[in-house]
Amino acid sequence: MNKRGKLSIRDFLVVSILLIVLLIPWMFNINHLTGKVLDSVSLSQQAYAPNSKLTGTFKLTFKEGDLIPKDSMVYFVLQAPKCPKYFVCNSTKYIEWCNYTGTSCDCISQSQINARCGGSANIIPTDCGAFDTICCPTDLGIGDYYKNLNCKDGNGNIVTDYECWGNGYCQDEIEARSLEELISFSSTPNLGNYTSGPYNNVDGNEPTGSGQGFGYCNNAGSLGFAGIIGLATSSVPSPLCTDSDNGQDIYTKGTCTDQFSSPSSLPKTDSCSEFDNSLTEYFCKDDMCRSQKFICPEGYSCIDGACKQVQQVKCVDSDINSNEPYYTYGYCTDKNNPNPVYDSCSDWNSKDLYEYICVKDSCTTEKYSCPYGCLDGKCKTQSAPKYPDLTVTNIGNSFEGIIVSIKNQGGEAAGSFKLCLYFKGELPIECIREIDIIGLGAGGSIDILAGLTNKDVAGKTLVAYADFYDAVKESAEDNNYMEKYFEPIQKCYDNDPENNVNIAGTCFDSSSHPDTCDSSGKLIQYYCAEDINTGAQYCEQSEPYSCENINNVCSDGKCSQGSFQDCIDTDMGDDPLVPGNCTDKNGFYQDSCSNGVITEYYCSASSWAPSVCLPSEHTCEFGCINGNYKSCRETPQGIYDCSGWNNIYSIDLSNLAIYAPQAYGYFNITALLAYTDASQETTLLSKYSTQFKVQPQTGGSAHTYKTCVNKKCVAVQGPGNDECSNNDDCTTTEQSQQSSTKVSAKPKLACANYVVAETCESAHCYWYDGACHDYPSKTTTSSQEPSTTSALKITWWMWLILGMIIVSAISLFVLKAILKGRATEKTTEKMVTSVITSEKDEIQRKYPALVSYINKAKKQGMLKQTLAEKLESKGWPQDIIEKAIKEFW
Repeated sequence: MNKRGKLSIRDFLVVSILLIVLLIPWMFNINHLTGKVLDSVSLSQQAYAPNSKLTGTFKLTFKEGDLIPKDSMVYFVLQAPKCPKYFVCNSTKYIEWCNYTGTSCDCISQSQINARCGGSANIIPTDCGAFDTICCPTDLGIGDYYKNLNCKDGNGNIVTDYECWGNGYCQDEIEARSLEELISFSSTPNLGNYTSGPYNNVDGNEPTGSGQGFGYCNNAGSLGFAGIIGLATSSVPSPLCTDSDNGQDIYTKGTCTDQFSSPSSLPKTDSCSEFDNSLTEYFCKDDMCRSQKFICPEGYSCIDGACKQVQQVKCVDSDINSNEPYYTYGYCTDKNNPNPVYDSCSDWNSKDLYEYICVKDSCTTEKYSCPYGCLDGKCKTQSAPKYPDLTVTNIGNSFEGIIVSIKNQGGEAAGSFKLCLYFKGELPIECIREIDIIGLGAGGSIDILAGLTNKDVAGKTLVAYADFYDAVKESAEDNNYMEKYFEPIQKCYDNDPENNVNIAGTCFDSSSHPDTCDSSGKLIQYYCAEDINTGAQYCEQSEPYSCENINNVCSDGKCSQGSFQDCIDTDMGDDPLVPGNCTDKNGFYQDSCSNGVITEYYCSASSWAPSVCLPSEHTCEFGCINGNYKSCRETPQGIYDCSGWNNIYSIDLSNLAIYAPQAYGYFNITALLAYTDASQETTLLSKYSTQFKVQPQTGGSAHTYKTCVNKKCVAVQGPGNDECSNNDDCTTTEQSQQSSTKVSAKPKLACANYVVAETCESAHCYWYDGACHDYPSKTTTSSQEPSTTSALKITWWMWLILGMIIVSAISLFVLKAILKGRATEKTTEKMVTSVITSEKDEIQRKYPALVSYINKAKKQGMLKQTLAEKLESKGWPQDIIEKAIKEFW
């Protein structure tokens, strides 16, 4: 205030800042979006061995008002703290680097960092998932280089030949699945909550169109659409399946795309087989891409994904017009030999040549003795090369793995040399396999088993380089290598891997194959099979199974209780509002939808004859739902009957084939639910993250110990002693749960079930010295927000009341100062200082367990150094220990 007791500009700004500080929390609690759906990612273990499959449960939960577009994607992202093993912190004179556990540190100067990275010019700034980070060339930096955790430059582009140093996270997308596909993986029935209706904007107050998606079913058996979240691509739903050549057209190359297409599942294009004259033709059926093999008719050959007419020639000799056919390598084809037969030598060091020629429209061999010997299907000339000439002739598959073929096409034998195998595009070039060849005679060939399988090279370009170190002097040095790209291995998933006849499962490869009942009433199941040569997985159809063997009938893709004399109607009557099917002694019938008319099947009622399935037709006033879920619309607003639908889906993480990284340390697995509209704008609807540890196995298998998880005593992988023996050890008395100052019941529970002042949870705390303490580096976070809850309402009102009280107090204080004329700028500054959170308050807020432990240690007379060592041994970062002891000792 000025000397006249009036409010100065500076005083006004200070009071304004105070009001903003108080109102920010209230402002951020006004709107809570629904439609988040992601519920949790729960790992079954706290620690995993390198490259082991992550196990646990991924849960989706629909709440009232949710309608999520069916082509929304769930991205699974792997994040590693400290990128992945070391981080760089800016300070006045040094850049400090530590390993992520915080138990060992060292300091080096900026010049040493520059020198380690080969000069400051080699250091590039990068987001690396956080601030103040740099990237260094992989062969010069500190620590392990984990290739799956990418550096990014200032433009967000991935830099593959740099490694991350940073105090935040490096991350890599490791799996992307559509929401529809994940729901189909659910262990709970997955035939529900697929519908269409209006989409609103993200605030739920402005209609933007309509489309197909997954919605919420309430207890009354109908969908509620209040406050829907999502962005529609257009007002007209796009087709579920498209085929560019409009069906089974073997004479036109086409591409098929269905609802299962995603970044990890490309559209399916018609293609030719490498081994015969067959065509794989893709086409739409039941809103999904299906495939069928065709043999091109006579006079046609499969060329570039289509059957094309070829000119018929009785006999062709490729080198007939050569001046010296015996010195020219050629081939012959005729009507009996559509595949070429080639000129050949009887032996690699022989003089005998078998030359194919045309005689009376047929291929016939002629034997000729070469004066200077025979090599590569032709006679050698007098001026044959006098040096070895090594070349790689083939990179192929066998039942034992990848095979590399090498040939010495020179005129002299080659001495010892090395074959190097490496992946194209990975720098610096390093041989993943280095094989010694003791020598190779002139004209000789050798097949080398590379020690690799299709799984090792899938999705990569393998380079085979003979005489990698130039140990052999050759007539030509530029033909020693060959490269080959290996397609990614097709994976297969069956949500009923045991092929239980009482469970209706679905098998997924490039498309989906649900178990079904054939026209004779027998069960057809699909299961995952693997090509023993290529490793590719695909869905195989089982032999028809008669459910009569177990006194059942085939219904809805499974054997259900009953007999062939019974009639089973899954929707229990002539009800056009509920999708279903009917099975009797004559076969299987499914409700269908066509041009707004439902054909409904139901069981006849008769006291003198066996009950059978009868059809009836209903015209739906507001149209009907097609696809796999057939029923009438109930109202023009798009509200449907949802009897038997689900709102919660539980997916086994092991079915998603997500693997732990090969590096040791703490990692986060994060699930992101996002929707990209027609304008390519992406809306993040939900996010959930949880942490796990990667550590080496001990002995022949990973060490496990028992601990409490969700009030159950389970075995988890990782170091540690048993903390429980049975489920009874994982429960607490009401008295111990209510205590806010002392945790004394069953210390071996490792803080399980205590949600009190210390906020200890079984997976994220440790028991020490009679108290429960948090691990600062082990947290489970979720940005999942409920649509509306009483807890949020209480928080909102608490902030509002608190803000009103403080604003009133400040106003009275300022008014009193004005009236008395004694207020000074120092008084105002003191007010500001009292509101700004000090570092001590920040530590108290973030680490209450740490502060509590320091205070107890101080009262017990523990030495400061001893206290620091104990905290460090428990995994607390050194910088946090030093700050806390400084403020509270």
